[in-house]
Amino acid sequence: MFKVVSRRLSRQTLRNVLGVLSVVSGIYLLYIWRLGTLTPGLSLSESAARQLSSKLGYISDNPINAPLRLLQYLAQNLGHHGAFYMRFASVVFMMIFVICLYLLLKTWFGRLIGFFGTLLMIGTPWFILMARSATGTVMLLAPLAIIASFLWLTSSKKQPRLAWVTLVCVCAISLYIPGLVWFTLAAGLMRRRELLANLKQNGPIVISLSAILAIAIIVPLVLAISRDLSIVKQLLLIPNHWQGVIGSLKSIAWSVLALFWHTPYHIDMIIGRLHLLSITQVALAAIGVYAMWINARKETYSLLAILAASIIFSGLNANLELLTLAILAVCIFATAGLRYLYVEWRGVFPRNPIPKVLALSLIGLVIGVHLMLGVRYSLIAWPHTTATHSLYVIK
Repeated sequence: MFKVVSRRLSRQTLRNVLGVLSVVSGIYLLYIWRLGTLTPGLSLSESAARQLSSKLGYISDNPINAPLRLLQYLAQNLGHHGAFYMRFASVVFMMIFVICLYLLLKTWFGRLIGFFGTLLMIGTPWFILMARSATGTVMLLAPLAIIASFLWLTSSKKQPRLAWVTLVCVCAISLYIPGLVWFTLAAGLMRRRELLANLKQNGPIVISLSAILAIAIIVPLVLAISRDLSIVKQLLLIPNHWQGVIGSLKSIAWSVLALFWHTPYHIDMIIGRLHLLSITQVALAAIGVYAMWINARKETYSLLAILAASIIFSGLNANLELLTLAILAVCIFATAGLRYLYVEWRGVFPRNPIPKVLALSLIGLVIGVHLMLGVRYSLIAWPHTTATHSLYVIK
């Protein structure tokens, strides 16, 4: 019996090691391989981001996306001004957000489907190129850190106080990112019962400490706003120019079409005017909406609200980068679609191991093709387009 248990443990250990190695290798290929040399140089927006993070005074005057810019400042202060180090700051935050996404998907859909769903997200060309950009667009994924902190708070029995302090600090840091104030307020209202219940469980020392830390984090932002009120417009995603009712509706419609048809104009992180989502993601997401509507209606409302808000803000600001959360919401719905198809298949053959292996093989094949297309799009086709060669030229 001891030998049998030992063999099982050794096999499980081998699987875990192989899994970790495959994930690390995939992340290296997608986000780090030729990070500084994939393009001839930096784009204008990346060069501006490097300049704005070169001094602490620049960051304090305009602290938008300050967490990432502080990391870029640290790299420049150590003498590293090249494209690799400026973009690596985005890679670091992308890794944090990927871990947060996996924790969310694992909680909702289980470890295996959560893993496949995470691969579905990290292999999306939009997220690959976002993580490889020094502009700070990756910070729009910060809601994942808030959600992961909340899940830790509501599920942790050993460290509830640390989880509370972490959630408060993450929410305070997120206020430096455009649009996150709306997400934080909406999430707080929707989960106010759980938050109040956890608040009562923590003593006055923990509450005071978290309040002091939050105030200390927010103070630089408040001082910057007092000097320049235009920062508020950026944080609240208030458009600089009103397009009128008809113009705004057209822009919002184009934001919807950009997800699955084509974009209204070219931007740095796409090829031509290609759509931002694959057919596989759209099809799985449609199934996932149906499945979540039946089994998890409250979570469905939350994701649909994020999807709608992302599209509306993108349209009003004529900024396709603000579709980031919409793409993320679709990826989560697509993961729900994978889970639904897997459960339905297992329901037909509950005890036969062969259909289970077949189902996992088909899911793995779909995800593998998705990753392959993402790599070809982002690392082979995109850097060789004429637009990329003409935009990414600054040393």
